[in-house]
Amino acid sequence: MVSNIPGISAYYTDNGSQSITITIEELIVAFELDESKLETNSDPIHLAEFLSIELGINVSIHYVNSQSEMIESIETGEAHIGFLPSSSSLIGWKLHNLSVLGAIQNKDQLTQRYSMALVSNLGELATASSDNESSTDPFAMMQGRVSCFTGSQSPIHTILPIHYLIENEYYSPNQENVEIIETIRGYFGNQSSLLSSSSTPAGEVGAISCLSENVSEIAFVGEDALEENCNQEEQENQDWCMEIDQYLSLGQVGVSPSESVMYNPSTLDSRSRAAILNALVTLNYQMYLENYSRPGFGTYTGCYDISTHKVNSDNNREICGDEILNNILDGTGIVRTNSQEHLGLLSEVVSVVPGAY
Repeated sequence: MVSNIPGISAYYTDNGSQSITITIEELIVAFELDESKLETNSDPIHLAEFLSIELGINVSIHYVNSQSEMIESIETGEAHIGFLPSSSSLIGWKLHNLSVLGAIQNKDQLTQRYSMALVSNLGELATASSDNESSTDPFAMMQGRVSCFTGSQSPIHTILPIHYLIENEYYSPNQENVEIIETIRGYFGNQSSLLSSSSTPAGEVGAISCLSENVSEIAFVGEDALEENCNQEEQENQDWCMEIDQYLSLGQVGVSPSESVMYNPSTLDSRSRAAILNALVTLNYQMYLENYSRPGFGTYTGCYDISTHKVNSDNNREICGDEILNNILDGTGIVRTNSQEHLGLLSEVVSVVPGAY
């Protein structure tokens, strides 16, 4: 039957005037525990309250301590859905039979993010990038130079640069069954580092810090990482930041999918996941208004639904769609997609890089 195709029910209802009815009695949403967010606007409990109202059932949060625990909780049925970054989503899909229900739009409203190569504008690589000489290709010159990679906190920005070098024939690793750090050092040399989750700072912030403090000549990070950490008001920038014009991007070295909404098709039936996805997409149509005036109509404060042009002044601000997207999901919207559409290209990339997974 058509209705048994995963996700197809998200595109129809039994009756044009009716919504899809969820078949489970309680929805359990997995979230990685961050105690600093509890009892704040970023507390996942606000998403649970929103979904409970939309679905008409109890919704609870199942806290986990890591992304691997989140994958396990969805696989075993302890949780029905969870939100995972691209690398963990791929592991969930390929190794644990999980599927993608939807994708979170980034701040630019896209469901993808580019990885960039950053250098100091005073270094040899920066000079090589602007001298228009074929003999001074900066990516070829990277061989043997110290670089900092984001490591386990943002593994995608470790994998994408290596894939770029391989695909563009700068690097031909011949190792198999190796750790990713061995693949990295096969090109960049033994002084290059892979930041661990315990590094301070870690991830993309740690990679930019390495470059800024002359620990490395190159940092590979997401396209907006430099802007977020070193191009704010002075008091908001990281202490180790150089002046923003002292950094130079050598360009894009790959693209990664945005965060995924993951589920287990063996524990969540098609009608339930369609209802959940429809509820999540409803977040896109809500925005909180405060003392908003329209001539002849009065002043409004409350959650405005742009699809019905109604303002709900009864619910708290924290459970309005745009507030949840910004404060809890760190995005601007949720779009319908599937595993192949959202993660297929990344799967091909990973297969090329020895030690990626």
